[in-house]
Amino acid sequence: MIKRFHQNNSRSSLTFENEVRFHAKLLHKNVAKLIGCCSERGEALLVYESLPNGSLSDTVTGTRVSLNWSERFKIILGIARGVAYLHDCCGIQIMHGDLNPQRILLDSYMTPKITDFAFAKVCSPDGRERHKGSLLGTRGYMDPGYVIDRIYSVKSDVYSFGITLLEIITAKRPDALFKDAACQIADNGRINGDVPHDRSSIAW
Repeated sequence: MIKRFHQNNSRSSLTFENEVRFHAKLLHKNVAKLIGCCSERGEALLVYESLPNGSLSDTVTGTRVSLNWSERFKIILGIARGVAYLHDCCGIQIMHGDLNPQRILLDSYMTPKITDFAFAKVCSPDGRERHKGSLLGTRGYMDPGYVIDRIYSVKSDVYSFGITLLEIITAKRPDALFKDAACQIADNGRINGDVPHDRSSIAW
């Protein structure tokens, strides 16, 4: 699989550098293997291992492949192992930052591979950091605590994994299952204003 970047702005360049930096440190059967990369004349390429079954999103909510329950369980378990590796077993604590079915690709054996580390971060020893700037991530999968308070940690990935698990089980995207109250609060400019203290009142 080949991923192309047009390096016409600083965001694109940083995204490419982040992907290379993190993939170079990771080696796990549930994390996509980076074969090579190049950057020249404003364009950059990442070359991954062969992942012929495409994204989990297309498989679960599309019409590409019909999954039985055994296959769904295998995929869920593989994603969980990949997330556990990033959080606890790779020597540093990495938060993926945008975990969702579009960022999980499937090989010829339907083994899930976590990819796309554009928003990944190395977490501090206490596991919590404040994010500055615009929100990064995919609507519907973002931890409400991150959306409202701009505090991120590996727990944000766990939340995203939970939403992904529901999508695998139900074959429905989050916007078809839930009302994303946290993002609505952000859209209404209430992040620093009057927000509920009880997170259960803004959960999915």
